[in-house]
This record gives sequence, C-alpha cells and structure tokens, in this order.
Amino acid sequence: MTFRNFRLADATYATGLEALGLHWDLHAFAELIDLTYTAAGNLAQLKWLSPAVENPWGDKKNKYKGCILEFRNVSTLLVAQRELDPTDEDDCVASISVVAKPAVIFDSGEFRVRDSSEAGENTGLLFELQSGRTIEIHANSAELIPI
Repeated sequence: MTFRNFRLADATYATGLEALGLHWDLHAFAELIDLTYTAAGNLAQLKWLSPAVENPWGDKKNKYKGCILEFRNVSTLLVAQRELDPTDEDDCVASISVVAKPAVIFDSGEFRVRDSSEAGENTGLLFELQSGRTIEIHANSAELIPI
C-alpha cells in the first residue's frame, strides 16, 4: 500500500499519524466514528472527529475538526470480533501498524507487524482498538483527508 500524504508517527504500534505538516493523535481525543465501504468505487474510509478542546490532535497548529483515511482499490477489508467488555471502547485507537498481507484470511496480525518503512505492495494497515476489535485494510493506496 502506498501512503499518499501521511506516515505513521511511530515505526510500529503507532497512535498517531504525520500528515500535511501536522500531527494527528488518533488515540487521546479523536473518536473513530465511521467505517464505510463503497462497492461502486472499491473504497473504504475510516473517519475520526475530535472534540472542541484545546490541542485535540497533540499539535497546536492542527485546527481541523476531523480526518478521513481513504483507502483506494481495496483488496482486503477485515473487521474482527471485539472483547465483551468494555462496551464503549470501539471508538478509541490503541495502535496502528503496517502488516504483511495474510497468507490465510484469519492469520493473526500480531506476527505480521512490520516496520512502517517497509510499507509497500504486499502490506496493509492494522488498526487495533481499545475494545480488542481490529480493522485490517489492504489497498493500493491510502490518503488522509482533513475535515
């Protein structure tokens, strides 16, 4: 997967992104509010909104109210089961990692994590949420769209 205009803030198990000269902390304040897949365009989108507080993104220059990560030409979209408790943690990112494409669709992401510098054709992104749910997306490209 090609990252068009962003990079992970850390090499593995990141909680934020660097894009457009700004930091985007997706763990502390931002809430994951939407995951959509559009069959006609073969697009997947993850959407975050931040509350109206001072410095919600961990970057005082970042004044955006939210962001969308748009994945184009999606080849794999996996949403895995969450833990039973807590019930209110599906909106909080615990980590984001580059992962190798699974050999079998339900291979655990834990053993496929790669350094973010290895992002490329046979890699995707794995989002681990505080609830234990995971979202894994493999696509040709991903782009951060500020909102």
